[in-house]
Parts: sequence; structure tokens; C-alpha cells
Amino acid sequence: AFEQYMAARAVVAEARSQYWPTVTFNPAWSRSKTSGNQRVSSTATTGAASSLWILPVDVSWAPDIWGKIRNEVRQAEYSAQVSAADLQLEKLTEQASLANFYFEIRGQDMLQQILNQTVAADQKALDAVQGAYDAGVSDYISVVEARNTLRSAQSSATNVGLLRAQYQHAIAVLL
Repeated sequence: AFEQYMAARAVVAEARSQYWPTVTFNPAWSRSKTSGNQRVSSTATTGAASSLWILPVDVSWAPDIWGKIRNEVRQAEYSAQVSAADLQLEKLTEQASLANFYFEIRGQDMLQQILNQTVAADQKALDAVQGAYDAGVSDYISVVEARNTLRSAQSSATNVGLLRAQYQHAIAVLL
């Protein structure tokens, strides 16, 4: 969007330049020498050197009688304004995305704390059920269920960490 805006400003400057005359200047210089072997007369010559300078200047200007140039300038200015608005819209969109990603990270941090507490509680529950099973008070299915509950909480905690990293990467890309 920024490149479009800068290009539109250049188009405005180019359109405004039509108000003024155009002057071109293309100087040239050449040097030549005739051969000393040429026989122009009965006496020998050493050749003649000559220099040629060309200084062409061209001036052109078309008056804006019917407003064509004025209209082209206005059109270019309106295009530049549209490009500036597009640039602002892009900037606002990126800022909104940045804010959204920031709050997503904050939410993931809170969820991570809750899941860390859940993992710790599920580990204590597994240890208790395992102890009861080892003592012969509980059955093995309770140990398996507690282990599955712990692994599920650990998996959820890992997924939250990965999602947080993705939001963090998105912020880094925006910045």
C-alpha cells in the first residue's frame, strides 16, 4: 500500500509538470581531419582539421485552454488520496490484528496456568490411585483412567503452548 501511495504522488507530480514548458538540450561535438594524401593542388597538403559543434535546443508548451491538464492533475490527486486511504486502512488492519494476537496470547497464558494446575492435580490423583492399587484397595482400571486423564491434560497443555507460540510468531511478523 505504501508503494502505491508513493507511486500515486509521483503521478501527481508528473501531471503537474504539464503546466510548464518542456525544454530539451542535446549538445554534440565532432572533430574530423582530411587526409594528407589528397591531391587538391599540385602541392602536397598535410590535411585539414575541422570541428563541428551542434547545440540544438527544443522548447514545447501546450496551454491548458480546455482544462485537460487541470483534470488530469485532479484525477491524479484523487488517486493519491485513495492510495493514502488504502495505506491508513492497511495500517489500522495490522494494528487491530496486533491487538487481537496480544489478547490471544494473554488468554493462552491464563489457560496455560489453569492446565499446569490441572496437570499437577491429575499427577497427585494418579499417585493416590497408584498407591491405593499398590496397597490392594483399588482396582487397576482406576489407575489406567487416572493415567489417561493426566496424559490428556498434559497434551492440552502442550497444545496451548504451541498455539501461544503461533500467536507470538504472528506478532513478530507484524512488527
